[in-house]
Amino acid sequence: MIVEGQHEWAENWLKEGEQRGEQRGEQRGEQRGKQQAKIEMALEMLEAGEPAEKILRYTKISREQLEELRLSLGN
Repeated sequence: MIVEGQHEWAENWLKEGEQRGEQRGEQRGEQRGKQQAKIEMALEMLEAGEPAEKILRYTKISREQLEELRLSLGN
């Protein structure tokens, strides 16, 4: 009886851990997707000739990221 209770507890503990892991993975995926969207927007704005300050204001990326993007475009 005690062994069965321990087995049940262990299964529930593992399930809870898996659920937390899935939630963290989903959150990380959402964050990466949002960051990728910001970078794509910044690239489009760079290609359109928008000023750096406007790109920084709208995309909320760092100045360093913007400079890396600018260099990747050869600007």
